[in-house]
Amino acid sequence: MVLKKGARGTEVYNVQNILKDWGFDLGRWGADGHFGKATRKAVLGFQRGMGLAPDGIVGPDTMDKLRQEPIRITHFRDVEFYCHCLRRYCQGLPKDGMDPALLLLLERIRREAGDQPVIITSGYRCPVWNRKSGGALLSQHLYGRAADIIIRGMAVADVNVICDELNPYGGVGLGGENITHVDVRGRRARWRY
Repeated sequence: MVLKKGARGTEVYNVQNILKDWGFDLGRWGADGHFGKATRKAVLGFQRGMGLAPDGIVGPDTMDKLRQEPIRITHFRDVEFYCHCLRRYCQGLPKDGMDPALLLLLERIRREAGDQPVIITSGYRCPVWNRKSGGALLSQHLYGRAADIIIRGMAVADVNVICDELNPYGGVGLGGENITHVDVRGRRARWRY
């Protein structure tokens, strides 16, 4: 079975309900049995968070991952991602909050690290703060899709390896002295600090 934009029926409705269980928003209409724009966006987010090729299509690999027990976002709170401008230039988070794909990836990183706490050193950055902190012009931090992280007691090289393996279709900044950058941009990007 392959489901993609334009599909309708019970299978789509079931996938939509599974996506909701995973914490992905289906927009205004919710689970309606129509694979529209909001469902495609949720599928893309799920794929990015689970390290799958983000194509917006529910094929065998995506369906296998959807059928797993959902990973609950229990270890991360909004306050951890607030912009460091301290609300001088923004409200602290992007309008729609942090990308659920990023939160899912961070939960997976935590699991792979032996359930060690993942500490967010930089999450959302408003445009003013991003510029002041020397961030890239189109930084994923601007969109709530990136975090700089550390895992205390774990060498940054080991954190880099975990992030590189779990995020094949996202960004990973490697070689930082004490942080690793991860983002869910939807395409592979690697760089060294």
